[in-house]
Amino acid sequence: MSKEQPSKNLDLFERKVVFRTARGYFLFLAVTAILMFVFGAFMGASGVLYTLPDEPQKPALPPEVPEPAPLTFQDVEKFKKAQKTSDEGVEVVEDPEPEFAVAAGAAEDIEETQLQKNRRELQELLEELKTLFPEPEYSWQNQYETRCVRSSPYGCLKRSKDLVKKGIVEVLSSGITKREDSDFSLLLPLLRDVRNAVKAAPVHERGSTILPAMEAHRARWNEYHRNTLGRELEVGALLADYDRAVMDHKEDVARIEAEQSDKQMMGMYGVLFGLGCLVFVGVFLAHLAIERHLRELRQIMAGG
Repeated sequence: MSKEQPSKNLDLFERKVVFRTARGYFLFLAVTAILMFVFGAFMGASGVLYTLPDEPQKPALPPEVPEPAPLTFQDVEKFKKAQKTSDEGVEVVEDPEPEFAVAAGAAEDIEETQLQKNRRELQELLEELKTLFPEPEYSWQNQYETRCVRSSPYGCLKRSKDLVKKGIVEVLSSGITKREDSDFSLLLPLLRDVRNAVKAAPVHERGSTILPAMEAHRARWNEYHRNTLGRELEVGALLADYDRAVMDHKEDVARIEAEQSDKQMMGMYGVLFGLGCLVFVGVFLAHLAIERHLRELRQIMAGG
């Protein structure tokens, strides 16, 4: 009776204290494991299932500025009327320096075939212009009159040379700037427009059409260059905004991916912690079972 009493007291303590405590501890660990499983699954799913912001669309660029059409006599007449009726006159703006212009003095930078082609076209334009100014109404070269201003019994001591009729070459030369004269890319389009305008003009108005045609040509090309420059500035601003939007988009994508990667790691840690809780519960229960069976085995061996 005295040997069985400690065993009964130990069983009573085990049922009322140890088992109740173990049951509460088991329930706590089980609930914690389930909650960590749910938390880990939620964080893992939210870290995998996400959407990225759309890439910015490339802006629509303004259309190219078309080059001026060939000059006509009607265009020159409109230009002359605009000069007469305008209070302020036509705004004179220096031609923007073309980036592709090559001075005539730097002929080594131009292919010989292209240089010969330009010279041939220049000669053909001058020959065609010469045919458009028939004599005697016009003179291709300046005409001078020589007269004696101081005579003596021995002959004329001093002669004067007076300009009688200004030649077309002189008129053309007076309207061509130094930069145009040294650059085929500027000179040839100018003479083409002069040729077109003069060819369509009445014969008696051709001489007075040359300089206005040159001014009209420059005005049209100045406007073209201003419009081209304005378009380039607009395109530059649009592309700069687009580049900034692309950089912002990349930063947003990197930030979102970093946040989702953190969520995935938290989900993995939650699942692992839940598994650890279940393993610890299993080890704890196994330990209790082993302790109970060992105690019973010792009792049997002691009673035997």
